[in-house]
Amino acid sequence: MAKGTARNFSTRPNEKQHGPIKCWYLRQTNRKDIANQILELDHRSIVSEFIRSHIECLDEEQRKLILSQEELEDMDEDDEPFEEHFHIGSPLKNHTTLAQLEEENKSIRVFHQFWKKLATFLNHFLPSHNIPLPEGIAWLRLSVQDKIHEYQYLKVNYESTADWKLATDYLRSNASFHGKEQHDCALIRTQDKDGHDKNIIVKILYMFKHSVGDRTLDLVLVLPMDALIGPHRLCALLVPDFANDGDYFLVDTVDADMFLRTIHSL
Repeated sequence: MAKGTARNFSTRPNEKQHGPIKCWYLRQTNRKDIANQILELDHRSIVSEFIRSHIECLDEEQRKLILSQEELEDMDEDDEPFEEHFHIGSPLKNHTTLAQLEEENKSIRVFHQFWKKLATFLNHFLPSHNIPLPEGIAWLRLSVQDKIHEYQYLKVNYESTADWKLATDYLRSNASFHGKEQHDCALIRTQDKDGHDKNIIVKILYMFKHSVGDRTLDLVLVLPMDALIGPHRLCALLVPDFANDGDYFLVDTVDADMFLRTIHSL
């Protein structure tokens, strides 16, 4: 029987754990009676890590104290399952009137006379989707003092075209998401002027709930990057075209589903 080393074993695993000890030996010992010196240095290292963990914990608690309530809600992963097509979450604490909304966003053209635009939309949307208007009302009229409830987080369930499995996208529209304004983009399905289905890219500007009679509607105001608007679909990544102000490139290599949809639909 031949003798030799076994080829299915190695001394390499865990060798990197000796790195700190080698550094201590070379830089912090006198290379004599090193066992006690190494143990002392190891003890100091553990104590330092323990103190550092407490400092980081304190820093995190201090950071939370200065965050707004909305930002704290955005930190919530909101992993509770939902069976519907979409789930809207992260509500602001207080409701706002349509007049306040227009005043706070008066520099944004799409919010100009928003209450009138919303009334026109609802009067066309509700009958076309077999949603009855409140009893005795033939034409819904809104007032600038009517209140809506803003939300900043949207989860969308959809069937992936890559593997036909259920997938979920997470979309945000937040004026202060970790200190920065964030408005995600999405690929949605709508119809052109001839009534044909069409997919376009939109930017989510505002998410809110509004009550009509005894029914509460989940609504989203979007900015079309191409044409008409319609119901939500899934998250889309856009990159500005720095050579042409106002133009964007769609990054269709983020995942297989987005790549397939852009090939067959756009």
